[in-house]
Amino acid sequence: LPSFKLHKFVSDKILQYKQEYRTGVIYTTNRRLWEWDNSFKTYLKEIGAIGIDMETATLFIVGYANQIARGALLLVSDLPMVPEGVKTGKSDKLVTSKFVDLHLKIGIEAMTELGIKGEKIKHFIYASSVYACSSKASFYGISKFTSEKLIEEYQKKYGLNYTILRYGSLYGPYAGETNGMYRYLKQALNGKIIHNGTGKEIREYIHVKDASRLSIDILNKDQFQNKTFVLTGVEPTCHSDLFRMIGETLNDKLE
Repeated sequence: LPSFKLHKFVSDKILQYKQEYRTGVIYTTNRRLWEWDNSFKTYLKEIGAIGIDMETATLFIVGYANQIARGALLLVSDLPMVPEGVKTGKSDKLVTSKFVDLHLKIGIEAMTELGIKGEKIKHFIYASSVYACSSKASFYGISKFTSEKLIEEYQKKYGLNYTILRYGSLYGPYAGETNGMYRYLKQALNGKIIHNGTGKEIREYIHVKDASRLSIDILNKDQFQNKTFVLTGVEPTCHSDLFRMIGETLNDKLE
């Protein structure tokens, strides 16, 4: 289970700044444009998820495997379950300018107080993304990169050890409709891949088992503290090349 102590310090700090918060199930997916899929939205309601996030599931799984207290403070950037809540460039800029600094401030102050008043945090793990340094990742990449720099600076000032794990695009067993690779393969089996893009997009894929194994190996070794690791496949893959490989595997029976 997540750490009650982390929850207490973070929730107290949120209330101190007179902000609202919710505690509940977060659904993890790397699926894009799901807000236009009514069947998927119905599924979210059925399982009782209160939010969607991409990376924190990995953080919690690795924390569980290593018996590390863990928690996540997520900033709600949009409300895509209703049409007027779908993220736009304007709304994204508004949320960023109004809440990002406060979001980071609450997290840092909560951890600082926990270190002083509560059980000392020995090691901070941050599940980031390989796209943190991408010039095309927009606000998502900027938020990841900024968080990494704050963690590094915090370590210099307060001595809190950290490990930053930058994950590529995951695929593998138990993937569902929300996973990009799963959707492409499923569509290919029906004879046609539908892709909203130019085909020139670059992704750095890694199998989920490889990512999990590497994460545990890194976190189990003290010499890897205060470092950033990139967990991706051997080489970047262009979407058009990926679709071509899938087509060749299916004897070119693909539109």
